[in-house]
Amino acid sequence: MKTKLFLLVVGVLATVANLEDERYWAAAMIFATIAYYVMKHFRSREAD
Repeated sequence: MKTKLFLLVVGVLATVANLEDERYWAAAMIFATIAYYVMKHFRSREAD
């Protein structure tokens, strides 16, 4: 599940990068950061 989510994020970022628009780059960076922290949060919860 987590792998699929990660691949989805990577796919979205790759698509966004192809648009070559700074606004989309900024949104992609924010999205990637949020996704990273969400995944980190779930990973730490699983460890408990």
